[in-house]
Amino acid sequence: MEGQKDRSEIWVSLSEDGGRTWSKPRFVFANALAPSLENSWRNYQCSYMDVFADDGTLNLFVPHRWQRALHLQVREQDLLALPMADVRA
Repeated sequence: MEGQKDRSEIWVSLSEDGGRTWSKPRFVFANALAPSLENSWRNYQCSYMDVFADDGTLNLFVPHRWQRALHLQVREQDLLALPMADVRA
């Protein structure tokens, strides 16, 4: 299921005007494990996450490979330091 590899990375775009315009995508994280499960869909999956903000900290809950839930924390201010996608027209 090669098509599932697009679910192995998480990117974020930011808006400062209520969603009318958005920044270039910024890289947050990737599923970096080698594919070792029989089910290819589970090898790459790290999407379908939940996020809530708490006093400047984003709490991300990620169903990693559908075997466990990971809790990651990122300070909102650090989103601006994430690398941007090389978007070419």
